[in-house]
Amino acid sequence: MVKSILILVFWSLLVSPVLRAQIDAYSGTWQMQYLSAPGKVPVSMELQISYSERNILYPARLTLKCDSFIAEYELLLVKKNSRELGISKNKFARAESPFSIVTETIFLNGSFDYSKDLKGIPTLTALRIPSKQNGLPIADTAHLTPSRRAMAMELISFLQSGDISLKKINNKPWDDVKRDSILIPQFSP
Repeated sequence: MVKSILILVFWSLLVSPVLRAQIDAYSGTWQMQYLSAPGKVPVSMELQISYSERNILYPARLTLKCDSFIAEYELLLVKKNSRELGISKNKFARAESPFSIVTETIFLNGSFDYSKDLKGIPTLTALRIPSKQNGLPIADTAHLTPSRRAMAMELISFLQSGDISLKKINNKPWDDVKRDSILIPQFSP
């Protein structure tokens, strides 16, 4: 009896760190580059996903870069099932320069579908919900220079209809003090 208990205790001590060290499939950094046509400036997207809250809520940071444009948004992803993360409607701009497209981030909606490519690399693919533009304000690009206007339209087109397929580059969860502000309504922007 004592021998059985000792074996059970030893086994639980051996196995529990392994179970705790298991990595969440979604947490980590995901990246992609999108080129709409040869000669155009590519759009880079990085999605940093935090560890889950109650195994269902995933705070995240989205970074977009296109030429001189750089923006950071915070959003909440919600686990719909074992393969999909729902994309929240609200994306809070933390930084946008030299112009703003925060209202157009609503075009990145629907969910991210988790899969693995032929090489076994985890991939998140955006599955958008078709949206009608009724009531959606479109960015005022009239004040922008022609090159920045073209850049803004490229970014809007990417968010609205570009093929978004992010590859996982590491398993390190996004960990920032702002993470909790997404989860707690009193601190939410």
